[in-house]
Formats: sequence, structure tokens, C-alpha cells
Amino acid sequence: MPTNSPRYKWVILTIGSLFHFSFTAAWIFVPLIESLEGGGTGFAVDLGLDTLQVALIYAAPLLSFVIFSFFGGMITDALGLRKSSIISGIFITGFGILRGFSDSFPFLLITSFLFGIGGGLLYPNLSKMVASWFEDQNKGTASGIYLMAGGMGQVFSLSITAAFLLPLFQFNWRFCFIFYGCFSLIIVILWSFIAKEKETSKNASNELVSLHTLKQIFLNKAVLRLCLIIFFGFSVLMGLTNYMANFLDAKGLVDPIYAYLASILSLGIALGNITLPSISDVLKKRKIFLVLCSIIATIFLLLLQLVNIGELLWFLIFCLGLMIGSIIPLCLTISIELKDFSKDLAGTVSGLLLTFGFLGSFTVNLIFGLMLTAGANFFLCLIYLITFGTLAIGLSMLQKNT
Repeated sequence: MPTNSPRYKWVILTIGSLFHFSFTAAWIFVPLIESLEGGGTGFAVDLGLDTLQVALIYAAPLLSFVIFSFFGGMITDALGLRKSSIISGIFITGFGILRGFSDSFPFLLITSFLFGIGGGLLYPNLSKMVASWFEDQNKGTASGIYLMAGGMGQVFSLSITAAFLLPLFQFNWRFCFIFYGCFSLIIVILWSFIAKEKETSKNASNELVSLHTLKQIFLNKAVLRLCLIIFFGFSVLMGLTNYMANFLDAKGLVDPIYAYLASILSLGIALGNITLPSISDVLKKRKIFLVLCSIIATIFLLLLQLVNIGELLWFLIFCLGLMIGSIIPLCLTISIELKDFSKDLAGTVSGLLLTFGFLGSFTVNLIFGLMLTAGANFFLCLIYLITFGTLAIGLSMLQKNT
């Protein structure tokens, strides 16, 4: 299809969303193969890993996201969409597959970290795609679509790994790594062939290497506000997803409810990715939605401590997911619509936001882990999130209308 076709932007968005889907699927399933029942032993036993080493395996990709999302944005702006996607795909598929050949803790740790670099390059690449190919009236929808695809990739891998792949591969965890790596390779090949550059200013690379331009981005008040707001969004997402069991335990609720509430949270986030950002496209308003989502999310975090069981708790979890799922694409959309910077620098700007977002994910895991290990009540963990939520409300109110 020619790139000047009105439908091409939706084609490239579809392939880009599949790229995000396949990467998330290849990343998120790993805890399912740590220890196995039914004939296998899992990578933790096979490689002789202790609890700390397993935790480091899980943290390695996330640390890559924190370090390389900003640099990934710079690479995207410097090399363009197609070349940077190929580099991202090489890391995701190559080191994703190599994880299946691990024979020691250092090998699996290094390949997991290098696999994560591909993700760090991918996320700003997708923001760059939206900035390049979509007009303002469709950017919120487009951002929500590729973010929702990542959530669907999570659901996909968590669903089929235990129920289908492990029995198919006779509970051999190595084949799971290889399968997801090959699945990603197919999508990367499609993406590499279909993704094209839209003709834009040729001065973007010169601006990118300018320390003056980077200083402007780092000191821009609107960008810094968005960085802190998305830090809050990712913190809530990762904090409640990873520590939902601790939250329910603090309320004295039974374990089976955990799976349902975690699913409800994920469903709310997935719907939030696409619904409110799309409405903001139609109404041509971003700030009001960002403010409302920040206020409602913070109030619901406070209410979580007061509600113990029943339909109201389910409703709160779902609505909280809906708000957080909207905050993240709204922040990314606003960042690529800022008039302070050329659209050619969208990768760098969104990469900085994503770095703060993943830093929020990394930090909340550390903070919650330390607090709970020290015997703190989970309400103190909610207070941590509520504090950043309050900050997000104030910062969103200061944001300019876009």
C-alpha cells in the first residue's frame, strides 16, 4: 500500500500494535516458568537460582526500560522509524530467543537485560509513529490502541503459556522462550517491511545532537509536569498489579479473589487506554481529562482502604484501572502535541516520559517490597501512591490546554 494512502497510517498502527503485543507477551510470561508442575522443573531449579537471583531476572528488563527509553527516543529521532525498529527487533528477538539457551544465572540475567533494551527502544518508537502519521484529532486514539495492544499481549501470554504451551512443549521452559522469540520475529519482519518514514524536516537530527536542544527538553516545565504525572500512573499500575495479593491479605480476603481483582484491574486499564483518550480526540480537550482522571484515581486509592468486600470493591478496582489506563496515553499524547518542540523530536520527548514512567514502576516495587518486609501495613503503601496522586492533580491543573 502506498504511504500516501489515507489508510496507510492505520496499517502501520496495526503492525506497530502487534509489535507491542508480541514484545509484551514475550516479557510478561516469565514468572509462569519459574517453577513448574506436571513434569518440568522450571528455570529456577534447572539453573539453581535463589529468591534474590530470580528477582533480579524479573527486574533486568525493567531496569533496561528505565535506562534506555530516553536513549531509544533519541535513536528513533536520529535514525528514523524503520531503522530504529529494526535495531529494537534485533534485541527483542535475538536475546529473547537466547534466553531459552541459558545454562547459568549470569547468562539468563544478561540476555534478559539485553532483551529489555529492545523494549526500551520500542516504546518511544511507537510514540514517534503516532506523532509522524496521525493528526491531532486521532493521536489520542492511536496512542490508546498501541498501549491497549500491550495489555492484550499480557493477557494472551498469561492465558496460553500455562494452558497450552507448557503441555505442548512437555513442560520445557526453554521452548517457551524460543516460541515467544520466534513469534516476535515474525512481527518484527512485518514491521520492518511495512514501516516507512513520513517526509518531515531534515533538521531533526541536527537538533537532536545539540546539547542546547536536549537542555530545552529537560528544562521544559510542561514536559517535567508530564514526567511526574506518568510516574504516578506507572506506579499505581505496577504497585497494585504486583502487590494485589498483599493488598487483599491486609483486608483478610481469600486468595481466589486475587485472580479476579487482578483481571478486573487489567480490564479497566485496557479500556482506559482507548476510551477516554478517544473521547479527548473528539472533544479536542486533553487537560480536563488528565485532571479528572488524576482526581478520581487519587480518591479511589483512598477509598480502597475503606472498602473491604463486595461489588463496591470490584467497582473501585475497575474504575481505578480505567483512570490509570487513561492517564498514560493522555500524557504521551500531550507530549507529542507540545508546540515547544518539532514533531521530529517526538521520540526524544516521549522517551523521557517513558523513562520516568518505568522509573515509577521500578521504584514502587522497591518501596513496597521494603515496606512490607519491614512489617508495614499496606495502607502505608497506598499513602505512597496517594501522595504522588495529589501531586499529579496539582501538576495536571497547571498543564496548558492542548
